[in-house]
Amino acid sequence: MAYCCVPGCRSFSRQNKDNTSFHKFPQDRELQKKWIVKIRRDIGPNFQITKNTRVCSKHFSPECFSRTLTGIRKLKGGSVPSVFTWTQQPNERKTLRSQEKWHLEEEHEEDESSTKDGPSNEECHVTEMPNTDHDYCVEPMTTEEKLVAAQEEISRLSAENEALRSNQFGIQNFMDWAFLNKTLLCVSVFHKVQSVEFV
Repeated sequence: MAYCCVPGCRSFSRQNKDNTSFHKFPQDRELQKKWIVKIRRDIGPNFQITKNTRVCSKHFSPECFSRTLTGIRKLKGGSVPSVFTWTQQPNERKTLRSQEKWHLEEEHEEDESSTKDGPSNEECHVTEMPNTDHDYCVEPMTTEEKLVAAQEEISRLSAENEALRSNQFGIQNFMDWAFLNKTLLCVSVFHKVQSVEFV
């Protein structure tokens, strides 16, 4: 069972209902240090990085992911976790609170004016606040996007195949040349040995 090692995060694989993925720490030491700093952990008796230590996808921005041809979400190389509860901007929270206060004051003024005018038969209108949470669910690729991705993958693989074939051709020529040189050397040595025996 995989679980997220970020302090305060409760994500683990058994309750994975929102397609959260769990990612191993990178092998590169410098990148690993960046991850440790970002998640606010210290290597010591209470925390060690093992092959099972993971950070969940909730802590990466959407730009850190790419999709394979089969639609699997994959973490891009060099990505660093950056979305945490402690990285929320205090200004955003203050703005949200001031918006809430403004809406409450506005509703209060409307209530006072409606009570002064007498009872009203109008329905109560609820003002919904904008959703400030991140949407980590990535939409599945459309058929056209899959086709374009598949064509790009085919082009890349064709170029790689061509490069490998030309490389193989060069190696084969070198091996043939080396074999020919060895054969000529053996024939030359054989003739010298025969001429020495008869003398």
